[in-house]
Amino acid sequence: MLSDTVGFIRDLPHHLVASFRSTLEETVHCSLLLLVLDVADSHARMHLDTVSSTLDEIGAVTQPRLLVLNKIDLLDRDEALLPWLHRHPKAIPLSAGTGRGVDALCELVLEHLRGPVREIEITVPLSDGRAVSFLERRSTILNRRYGDDVLVVQVRIGRRQVDELLAQATSVRIDGGDPHDAIRVAWDEPS
Repeated sequence: MLSDTVGFIRDLPHHLVASFRSTLEETVHCSLLLLVLDVADSHARMHLDTVSSTLDEIGAVTQPRLLVLNKIDLLDRDEALLPWLHRHPKAIPLSAGTGRGVDALCELVLEHLRGPVREIEITVPLSDGRAVSFLERRSTILNRRYGDDVLVVQVRIGRRQVDELLAQATSVRIDGGDPHDAIRVAWDEPS
């Protein structure tokens, strides 16, 4: 789900503050916060500080945040971006107007949503149409073979998609064994 929350307005009338806060509270439940900042605005630093402190106040402190430095096309010179990138090296310079940086932002968001991607072998019963459909839609199938009432697929899949698959399918095998053991090995996770 993607939700676009309200922007921040200086000197907001007091009676509107509560409704803005209630709209922002959904950020507490998100898996990634994109902080889109008009980097060409002379008050950009203050805006970012206000956004950050407000998110902290409402409890949105554990969600990963990605700073998007928008409107880079309006900067007088490219060097004006350097202090921002020095303070925020993972920030994404972007121009929604020209499209510059949009592909990089999309790739980072997709990478975050997928989680780390690995190639693994997944075995599912052919009778589990939901799991088979999930693999067809949510992974890249590199190879498939059919066995006795099972489908064995070599896939390129994200860690989060594996979790989704396991939440809905009960008889899945990964790399020929227990899915949880295989996940720990494939994604180098501690036991």
